[in-house]
Amino acid sequence: MAASTPTQAPTDFDYRLIWRSRYPRPGHHASTMAGAGHEFRARAPLLDAPDPRRLALRASLADPFGRLFVNLFNQYSAIPVYALVDDSASMDFEGVTSKRELRHHFLASLAMSAYRTGDPFGLAICGARTERPSFIPATRNAALIEDQLAHLRDRPPTAPDAAGLRRAAGMIGRHRALVFLVSDFHLPAELLNGLLGDLARHEVVPIVLRDSAEDLARAGNGLVRMRDAETGRARTLWMRAGLRSRAAQAARDHRQWLERLLTGHQRRPFFLEDAVDRDRLNRYFAQ
Repeated sequence: MAASTPTQAPTDFDYRLIWRSRYPRPGHHASTMAGAGHEFRARAPLLDAPDPRRLALRASLADPFGRLFVNLFNQYSAIPVYALVDDSASMDFEGVTSKRELRHHFLASLAMSAYRTGDPFGLAICGARTERPSFIPATRNAALIEDQLAHLRDRPPTAPDAAGLRRAAGMIGRHRALVFLVSDFHLPAELLNGLLGDLARHEVVPIVLRDSAEDLARAGNGLVRMRDAETGRARTLWMRAGLRSRAAQAARDHRQWLERLLTGHQRRPFFLEDAVDRDRLNRYFAQ
């Protein structure tokens, strides 16, 4: 049974981009879109860009043909932010905390961060391949997102796998987006490679959910009852030093495998264990 965990209030964090937005809507991020802003873009004749408010006096006076010039600037633009969410049965693990609650806290914090930054936020949620994804396009309708997140928190995930994530990924729009891939990443290599390929045009941030109780290396000696979260199959193990050592090595091997696979796609994972840590998230993006 999970330890009683107080509800964690959402907290915003500062995500950043390493590329310029092409989204037409004004916002917070550096972009390639011309418009009202303070970042100098180019200089053009007034006849080509008829906006006398931006008259470039020095360039106009220096022109030997007497032409008038105006300054052009880049606007700051919004970006679509999406959460692509694993809703397979392993996301219902309970240990130090409820992994479902941890997922909810992160998604609520992400939604708050997007709205405070001025970006539209959307959700793509799916488990098995046969399930129809739950999809909300990027929107500024906070109430719609809050209702969907509350439903996701209250409904236990039961899908036997997360193969439907590829179907959900295909619903994200054509505009380049910032996509947070939220999962425990107990996924086959074939599925994960295919999913990252589907999302190649977007900026993907893998959020790896972890519960410290999943670490068998921390368990004491004695009988331990184990249950496979995806299949529901249960077994009893006699925990001893040798088994703890093998479990610790298996956990290290899986983490190294996951990091190699993700960095091979130029994606750096963020490991979120037990609670949302705003400071760690800010440092992740600052780096």
